[in-house]
Amino acid sequence: MESYNLNPEEKWKITEETIVGNILKDNDKGFSEPDVINQKIKKIRRNRKIKNNYKNIELFENIQDSTGSSNQTITEGLSDGIARFKESDYVGGKDDIYEGGEKKNIDADAGLAGFIEKTFNKTRALTYRIAYSITKRFSSSKDYNHNDVYVVQRYVGWSFSIILSCYIVYNWVFIMFYKDAAGNKAELPDVLSRENFDTQSTFNVGYRLLDYFIHYSLFFPEKLQEGIKIIADKVPDYLNASICFSVLFFVIVFGCYHSLSTLEKFLLAIAKFDYTNPLLWVMYSVLCILLALSFFEYDLNPLNYAYKFNPFTGPIYLITTILRYTFILFLGVPIAGLLCFFYLLIYSFFGIFLLNGFDIKKARDIFTNIDKFCKESKPEIRRETPCEPYTIFERLINTINIWSDIIYKNVFSISLAYMLIYGIVEYWPMGRLRSKSLMTVLIPINMIILMSIIMKISNYKVDYKDPEEPIVPPKT
Repeated sequence: MESYNLNPEEKWKITEETIVGNILKDNDKGFSEPDVINQKIKKIRRNRKIKNNYKNIELFENIQDSTGSSNQTITEGLSDGIARFKESDYVGGKDDIYEGGEKKNIDADAGLAGFIEKTFNKTRALTYRIAYSITKRFSSSKDYNHNDVYVVQRYVGWSFSIILSCYIVYNWVFIMFYKDAAGNKAELPDVLSRENFDTQSTFNVGYRLLDYFIHYSLFFPEKLQEGIKIIADKVPDYLNASICFSVLFFVIVFGCYHSLSTLEKFLLAIAKFDYTNPLLWVMYSVLCILLALSFFEYDLNPLNYAYKFNPFTGPIYLITTILRYTFILFLGVPIAGLLCFFYLLIYSFFGIFLLNGFDIKKARDIFTNIDKFCKESKPEIRRETPCEPYTIFERLINTINIWSDIIYKNVFSISLAYMLIYGIVEYWPMGRLRSKSLMTVLIPINMIILMSIIMKISNYKVDYKDPEEPIVPPKT
């Protein structure tokens, strides 16, 4: 069979018309149509360009040509130990693809660290669902942008922080500043003080054992409580209770909003014994200093010397000392971090109940009494009259007192207004929102709430020490 005389540059451009024309030409020579078609197809296959593998590069297997089972496990990545990735290296959650190496269940709970991650992820998931429903509801199908969900999520979390702070602030004001009608303050019990453990260990074997292992860990919650007591004793000498309430509220709002990721990293570092965390690193350094100073303590009890240097009890003392310092070096800081965390958490949510009894009616009365106490602690503002005008110093003091009273009475509204103003700026001038339809809904809502807050604050009236006397018309 003769070959077709094609130009070199056209031999790869065999079109349908060329094949059909050649078939008709071969039919004139006596070939049947099926035979000719098979021969032409074989010729096309033979004329494929030969690819020479000069560099001896390994050829990849075509999965379409594979005859393996469809249920065969596909392994991703490098499984020969060259590269390994932790689950925390993946963004957006765990990676469920098996990458070779050890056969392990990556969905299994990772103990305390896994519980902490799940707890914080559920907290974020709650605000995310609310933000997603808002974004989906007010965005059109044309300009919906998934990044807008994260912008709205920040303000959902901010709103929750403000609402939560309204409850937490009353617990800490009760602990630190509140005084009852008799002038008595709540007393923080020294449960976690080292002195209390030393006293209890004299009569209780359990306390003695705990004090032996966590004596240096108690240093951190003990100093935390001492710092709270110092603030509670010194600050009221310079600021009245209403100012303390306002400042404490703003601090708690800021802490609740900004400390979620920091708190998660701190707790995960405790669970994983990761001392690269800055706060844990500082605590570990302080613990090492305390251990070093303990070697210079002088023991005056002669019985302890007899126990340490006795040939029978000396080895026991040596072994227990090694075990003790090993325990402190490895677990001292995590225990101290957890004690400080639970100390702040418990008093933030249950401070009134712990110090005043678990009585709902009493707790409700405490909330009312705290408001009354803060109002009565404000300095009295004298009304200016033509006969008794303000001095420059009185005018300055009265201005400060008036503004502090405005902030105290509207502390929730002011924090909400700040969030709304920041939201408007972020939505429009900063251009963080991509959806125009969502922007046209959220900005007017923010403006309406903001205007209502401004009208509420503008209705403020100063509580003067001497009420204005009514003008009595002269008798005729």
